[in-house]
Amino acid sequence: MKLGFSHCSRSVSTADLDDIQRDLGVKLPQEFRDHYETWNGGDPNKSLFRALGPLVRDIEITHFFSFRYNHEFADDPEYTLEGIALEEWAEGEVPTRLLPFAISYDGNYLCLDLHGGQIYYYIRDNDDSSMSKDEYFAQNSVWLAESFEEFLGKLECPDSVPPVDDGDERSEPVESARQQDFSGCSSMVTARQIADVAARLG
Repeated sequence: MKLGFSHCSRSVSTADLDDIQRDLGVKLPQEFRDHYETWNGGDPNKSLFRALGPLVRDIEITHFFSFRYNHEFADDPEYTLEGIALEEWAEGEVPTRLLPFAISYDGNYLCLDLHGGQIYYYIRDNDDSSMSKDEYFAQNSVWLAESFEEFLGKLECPDSVPPVDDGDERSEPVESARQQDFSGCSSMVTARQIADVAARLG
């Protein structure tokens, strides 16, 4: 199956990407720019990256962030790829050499190394106050691929997700959400919206 994306945001042009590079003070690899001119964010049909070793388990991606636009948040700039990057850099949560471009189901980032073009998995909740900032960044950055193109080529279709075992041995069935009365609720949110909000909240 060929890699494809659904639920992408509005397209960005070469001029848009030039402006974004200037605003971020970075130079994006051409293969990265080419990809985003074709698919601006979205949900990949091949969302699984197989574990390379004991440092990280299989990674399942929820979605790629989009430049300039985010249709699920009315194009709020805080929820764009560049908005997320600027916020994380300013707060010292992600090293400035790493550009977060996607998020996994466990809330960690897939990042482009702006110095060499490699792809890293950045673990966001592995904090240790005894470390220096550089040590913290190094510990939480796991190399995945030498280039964005290589990374995309390693993505696979996810296997069937096994049922979650929460260890609860109750024999009585729990009343389903469909059976319960949740009147007066606000409009429904998607998994992508929840992931984006989680990324903003850190």
